[in-house]
Amino acid sequence: MLDVLKRSTSIRWNKKQQSSFKSMKKKIQGATNEIKNVASLLRYEGLEVVNPKELDNLLKEEVGLKG
Repeated sequence: MLDVLKRSTSIRWNKKQQSSFKSMKKKIQGATNEIKNVASLLRYEGLEVVNPKELDNLLKEEVGLKG
């Protein structure tokens, strides 16, 4: 895929492939926005998260699920 992106040639995708790509792109953008929103909220609260596992632990503590 990276090789294709580096080339100046275009890719011809059928309608199903285009639809799948657009759907996946929207999901990735949505997840990225959610991550940004959580990070923003944590900064607002004065917290800094350096990795996903730490974020997971903080969220578990917040809702009382830590076991």
